[in-house]
Amino acid sequence: MRKLISAFFRLLAASATGRVAVLDPAVVPDNMAAWGMYGSIANLNQAMGCRLTTVSSASQAVTATAAAVAGGILNRTGSPGGAVTETTPTAAQIISALPRSRVTDGTYQFRFRYINNAMGQTATWTAGTGVTVTGTATIATSAWRDFLVTVDSATACTFTNLGGGTL
Repeated sequence: MRKLISAFFRLLAASATGRVAVLDPAVVPDNMAAWGMYGSIANLNQAMGCRLTTVSSASQAVTATAAAVAGGILNRTGSPGGAVTETTPTAAQIISALPRSRVTDGTYQFRFRYINNAMGQTATWTAGTGVTVTGTATIATSAWRDFLVTVDSATACTFTNLGGGTL
């Protein structure tokens, strides 16, 4: 019985090359990888805590930072003179700002919230290079909208509208 249990937990016994699994070269192994926990750890990195980034601007055409998107919550304030068009960072910028344990095969996802905090104008979330925005992308003043961000590949991300509400 002891041999059976030790063979089950032996790290390099699963293939002829001694590798348990073939991993994406962008994924950096950590201690948890030895026990095959990449799937859960990749998504737990983001779920363990979102960062609120508050940006005040009077500009009507702005581009969000990759750190704000990767942080999970963008709180936009200010007094623009008209409707606001906010462009996402490029997919490459977003991906480079994410935790290193993320994968780029369409299975890494995280929630992103855009808050239009009393700007007095409607904001529209538009796609940067390599990014696709699906569903409703307008955020009324004093309202928020949630998006599910999926890392589709090493050069592409999709923001999918999940819904929104008022502040």
